[in-house]
Amino acid sequence: MNERQRLLEEELREYEKHTVMDPEELAALRQWVRAGNSVHENPSGAQHGGIGGPIDFLDDYRNTVAFEEEFNAMSPAEQAAFLVACHEGSRESDLHPEEVYI
Repeated sequence: MNERQRLLEEELREYEKHTVMDPEELAALRQWVRAGNSVHENPSGAQHGGIGGPIDFLDDYRNTVAFEEEFNAMSPAEQAAFLVACHEGSRESDLHPEEVYI
């Protein structure tokens, strides 16, 4: 194990002491750190709104899981409408629900 990875593992152990996680979150976080990343980084590049800097992996992971659950609970038409609304500059008439592939 190189010095950087050793420091990342140490950071992870400290983070685990002070952070409540379920088993899936813990497994995802450990995998993230094993891949050479800090607990204070995230794969989507999400940033703190007011203060800048990346949000922690766990916060990004939780946001992603919550979004996926909410999105998957939508009907196909609701999913299509949501995607259209997210696409800047698009008008609803530009896309048809049957043309949106997920």
